[in-house]
Amino acid sequence: MAANDPAERAELSRLAALSRWAKTPDRAAATQAARDALRARFDPGPDVPEPQRSRMIEAAVRAHMIRMRRARRNAADKHLDELAAGADAGQAAS
Repeated sequence: MAANDPAERAELSRLAALSRWAKTPDRAAATQAARDALRARFDPGPDVPEPQRSRMIEAAVRAHMIRMRRARRNAADKHLDELAAGADAGQAAS
């Protein structure tokens, strides 16, 4: 059963997420593998001494999160601009 309506897809996604978290007693444990994989993605390798290595990984992860947040914001802004342009075109045609 595919939902074609964006609002319905969003609602189904929220429902699935809430259902999953309702059955998960330890959220931190449930997401630990994903956090470890993200940190591994930015690991400079064993050649870097440990205190510096941890700082580099943390900085890279934080920079990645900022880039993702900016991309999400830009996509949302573009979407809103497209909606506004469509509304303006619809009013002009009336």
